[in-house]
Amino acid sequence: MKNAWLKIRETAVKRKKIIITIFSILLLIVLGAAGTAVYAEKSMLKISETEASEIVSKELDGDVTEMEKDWDYNQVQYEMTVKTDTGYNEVELDGTTGKIIAVEKDDDDDELADGGSIQGDIDSTDDDSTRRETAKKPKVSVEAAVETALKKVNGTVTDRELETENGILLYDIEISQEQKEFDVKVDAGTGKVIKVEEEK
Repeated sequence: MKNAWLKIRETAVKRKKIIITIFSILLLIVLGAAGTAVYAEKSMLKISETEASEIVSKELDGDVTEMEKDWDYNQVQYEMTVKTDTGYNEVELDGTTGKIIAVEKDDDDDELADGGSIQGDIDSTDDDSTRRETAKKPKVSVEAAVETALKKVNGTVTDRELETENGILLYDIEISQEQKEFDVKVDAGTGKVIKVEEEK
């Protein structure tokens, strides 16, 4: 009876060891793949967000209102929305070489700038306010707003947008800090931080 019990126990211990070994191997594979992806992105990304913004702003003679990093066909690139005198443009920039890959006019924003609306049931009062908001131009550059936000929350900028909230034109800047995400709102007219909140 004792021998049978010992065999059952030995079998259970062996199974447990096998499961732990398999789990450890899978964990190492996942961590290795994640580490390789991060290393690959860092090694391929030669152009900083600030440099990318400066290149595009100079080339299109406009202001970058939104930016995010993206992998496309094993290439790190920046996708940006740029506001110029003629409207909004969607721009793709190679994160390794700093060359502009594509520029596309954003028709949705042009409709709003012309007083049109995406929803057919918006009344003329809303059209007027939309025109006024679209016509507003930030006095503070996106680079200056990001710099101010990073003084409040030290981390990595993951996204930034120019938007209107309660009638105030502001930059909504998302910052990643270790395991936390922060949303920093900077007034596009004064350059002052309006709000900092931790995303949950």
